[in-house]
Amino acid sequence: MDWIKLLIILLSFVIFFDNSAGTNVVPHNVNVLSVEFQQTSGHLILNVCSNVLNYGGTLFEYYFVQQLTSIAASFCDAQYFTLLISGELRELPEGIMLYRFFLH
Repeated sequence: MDWIKLLIILLSFVIFFDNSAGTNVVPHNVNVLSVEFQQTSGHLILNVCSNVLNYGGTLFEYYFVQQLTSIAASFCDAQYFTLLISGELRELPEGIMLYRFFLH
């Protein structure tokens, strides 16, 4: 994947995590720390700060995961998606862990 596609992916997630208007299901003050794409395996890895854990509720988490995976799946080269929180593989508050989540 060339750097332009990676930049588009990064910007897509940055826009998704911009909840300054309070209009989406993302907790406030979540920063994208890094995005990595492993081209040979089709693995897209998103690393965000721990503020992403500042919410609660099963339905909220369901919609949050749906939005994340929908953005990741929109990039046809991506086959798998992993969400890292401050560089670590962790569960979201309601127990979902996105590790090598199969996109398509």
